[in-house]
Amino acid sequence: MLKLVITDMDGTLLNDKKEVPAEIYELILKLKERGVTFAAASGRQYFNLLDSFAPIQDDIYYIAENGAYILNGSEELSVSELPHPLIEKLLSVAERIPEVYPILCGKGKAYVTSREPRVIEQVEPYYKKYEIIDNLHTVDSVIFKIAVLDFIHAEKNAYPHFKDFEDQLQISVSAHEWMDIMVKGVNKGEAVKKLQKILGVSKAETMIFGDFLNDYEMMQECEYSYAMANAHPKLKAVCNYECPSNNDNGVVDTIKKVFNL
Repeated sequence: MLKLVITDMDGTLLNDKKEVPAEIYELILKLKERGVTFAAASGRQYFNLLDSFAPIQDDIYYIAENGAYILNGSEELSVSELPHPLIEKLLSVAERIPEVYPILCGKGKAYVTSREPRVIEQVEPYYKKYEIIDNLHTVDSVIFKIAVLDFIHAEKNAYPHFKDFEDQLQISVSAHEWMDIMVKGVNKGEAVKKLQKILGVSKAETMIFGDFLNDYEMMQECEYSYAMANAHPKLKAVCNYECPSNNDNGVVDTIKKVFNL
């Protein structure tokens, strides 16, 4: 019997216009009535996720910042902080890569230095609270991760510059233009395991939806793993099922079908 449903946001639950399906709120409440917990797992900021689920924000769990921040409504369950000495090193690398803009993702807000419209247009959909500052090296607060915005190709342009850090950090390509850098062992998969332990839920009782490489680890923490039709080939390879694309309401329709709602 399924007891936990988890979905990624961009490219999965949201369509390409970044719209939340209108049916999802009522559907989540129906799942809750049946004793099924719903969680949103995303690279997005917690405040952004709260906004997306405003009508039912206290009725779900949040795996934000690609697993670095886990909450039950507004109750903190897990916080993973990136050490500042490492932040300094990573910023020094990122700032030398062409067409790359690092963003510090903090507990209270995100920090960015560029005022370019194209940068802000990429930041605002994912970070409801952010501040434009002159120097990221001066930030002194809890930082969950460094998000790397790459206007060339995150997997091919930025990622190779950080391969030497993989023995001490978790590096996840989350979209064509995004890559996230976190503490080693911090990813959506580890976050799902923590949530399953808290809820007393097994892999066999878990359903997860995803589309990109930052979903790779969490898809291996459930039996009902669904790759979207638009998913990265490497993600499809580790999933047990495939469902319609994000633009075809794949998550909502699959949940309705499986739970007969």
